[in-house]
Amino acid sequence: MYDAIVIGGGPAGLTAAIYLGRANRKTVVLEPVPAGGQAGVINDIVNYPGFVSVSGYELIENMMKQAKAFGCEIVYSGAKSVDATAKTVTLSDGKVLEARAIIVATGCKAKSLGLSGEEELLGSGVSYCATCDGGFFKGKTVAVAGFGDKAREAALYLKNIAGKVYYIVRGGDKVEGAENMDATVTALIGNPLHAIETMSADGEKKTLDVSCVFISAGYTPVTYMIAGQVKTDERGYVYTDENMMTSVPGVFAAGDIRVKNLRQIVTAASDGAIAAQAALKYINRI
Repeated sequence: MYDAIVIGGGPAGLTAAIYLGRANRKTVVLEPVPAGGQAGVINDIVNYPGFVSVSGYELIENMMKQAKAFGCEIVYSGAKSVDATAKTVTLSDGKVLEARAIIVATGCKAKSLGLSGEEELLGSGVSYCATCDGGFFKGKTVAVAGFGDKAREAALYLKNIAGKVYYIVRGGDKVEGAENMDATVTALIGNPLHAIETMSADGEKKTLDVSCVFISAGYTPVTYMIAGQVKTDERGYVYTDENMMTSVPGVFAAGDIRVKNLRQIVTAASDGAIAAQAALKYINRI
């Protein structure tokens, strides 16, 4: 029996674990290898307070060390399923853990374009976050590919940073100050990336020299283990109150899986701290 099970070893989950460990509560963090989620694979983080520049790996590693120093157990396994009412978690190997409170901090997975080499180029010319990585391409030529409001927001953000922005979406949407293309990206060229291939709606192919392509095709919250048990919006993001409590007492959500406006490392860490404090109060009450 644990006091708290934290599902997810990114900034939200590890911050929660640090606070729980400091309070001397028996806590386990579940995180499949490699740890850290999206934050863990960012090469250079420059917008996390206290660090002029830090790699995602280093930041997560330090958070892991802090959590362990406060007595938290780290189990390198994913959560297969959660029984929100019983407060049990079944691991991928079939083992079942029980706790008084559960904090779900499993984050989101960026939707890819499904292109060859896309995963390998992450951090080497492919990015899923304009606000995270845009500053590294000041004055350079970049592309935004995807659809919807997020792609438009990325192009609007980058046009004030990059030397040139190709805004590549289907349907004819336009962003002033960008080169607008009614097309799709069909290939990534080079490692690190130095060019992309596009195809227009009428079948015309072009090769564009770019330093980075920012893919904004949306995100999917990793909430399969609690699906149908807590209240979510139509996309699967979890509703919480201001204390990160879900619709099920004793089950908390923190970080990018929440219904919220800004998904950044600093806001994830904030959510984790709030969730931990609320979980401590819940545990004390029961």
